[in-house]
Amino acid sequence: MEQYRCAIYTRTAKSDDYSSLEFQKNCCEGFIEVREAQGWIVSKVYEDYGKSGANLERPGLQELLADIRAGKIDCVVVYKFDRLTRSIRDFETLNNDVFLKYGISFVSLQEAFESSIIRDDVAEKQPYCAIYINEMPDSIAPNFTKDCEEPEINFNSAN
Repeated sequence: MEQYRCAIYTRTAKSDDYSSLEFQKNCCEGFIEVREAQGWIVSKVYEDYGKSGANLERPGLQELLADIRAGKIDCVVVYKFDRLTRSIRDFETLNNDVFLKYGISFVSLQEAFESSIIRDDVAEKQPYCAIYINEMPDSIAPNFTKDCEEPEINFNSAN
């Protein structure tokens, strides 16, 4: 049986007290362990402690991305979607430039989201937007709704 190499990514910000890195890791390991008979294994755990999810410049995340590009990973598993990023635009970048390009699946446990067929069309982006808006604190959710609005279509433009 071929091994399905899973990376676990955990992150916590300094002000983030709802789940520790260890808790996130244990949950992800349990998810992977249930699929062990299907060849799923924990390849490596990547973590960023005290790092904001507002951008992609985090040492653990950068190491994960390098290992994906090196062909060492088949799937990325996170406890919660916003552990990877708090920006729908950054997720779109990761999706298009990394996950799709290298054939990587993405799993988010808290949202029960598992996808090996993420597409980049608007209809497929809307579930990500719903996840972000529903899970984010009221103080920051408005900043993300503008990313999730459907594009305006100008029917008067001449083509």
